[in-house]
Amino acid sequence: MDSLKNKTLWDWMGLLFIPMALLIGGYLLNQSQITQQNKIEEARIDRQNQLESRRIKEQRAIEDERNYINILNNYRRSITDLMINGGLNDTGYHPVAVQAATALTASTAPQLDGERKGQMLLFLYNARLISKDNPRIYLAGIDLSGANLARARLKGINLPKSNLSSADFSDADLTGANLSSAVLIHADLRYAKLSKTNFTDANLKDTRFYESSDLETSPQRAELIQALTKGSHWQEAVFSPRLQDELNRFTRDKNNKPKE
Repeated sequence: MDSLKNKTLWDWMGLLFIPMALLIGGYLLNQSQITQQNKIEEARIDRQNQLESRRIKEQRAIEDERNYINILNNYRRSITDLMINGGLNDTGYHPVAVQAATALTASTAPQLDGERKGQMLLFLYNARLISKDNPRIYLAGIDLSGANLARARLKGINLPKSNLSSADFSDADLTGANLSSAVLIHADLRYAKLSKTNFTDANLKDTRFYESSDLETSPQRAELIQALTKGSHWQEAVFSPRLQDELNRFTRDKNNKPKE
């Protein structure tokens, strides 16, 4: 008893410190474990959500791909039927068939992605329905934006007043094509063959142009320079340094030419 009476406050505190420290340490350790478990669980849920999101995105992409293919195949069948049975052929064409084909194209194009829009245009071109010499369908105002026609052979294609913004014509053959009054904003025409291509009143804002191998001779280059300057917003297009220098020289010479 005397020994208990003789213990000071510090002695009592010393006796209580160890169990209190163990209690607090145990509590903190438990909280740390809970926090760590929560983090692990959150990471697991996050991984699951990411996997589910990726699965949904992939499934949606597969469904979209299947839908694009079905839409394009139905379109091809309908146009082919008009060509065989509806009076839309080489020997002649009925105005009703032309209207039907144009309306079908106008309603189908916005439902397609850029890849399928390009395939649709190639189908019409190969069917000789949009050639400059004898066009059957006019695509004026139809949404063909983003069409992928890179490396396509499109000599003499007829696309006046078409919406071809952000279309990819890189390395394509557009020799003799009619792109007059077409919307070519952000379109890619780098290294495309552009001999005798008609750009009159085409919107060339932010359109990209680089030389192709068929523009090595001076007459061809001069012809392209003149064709480009007939477009609208051509000053806002993106040219290779060589083309830009020639355009600057052309406009400078044109401005300095004495008026008759």
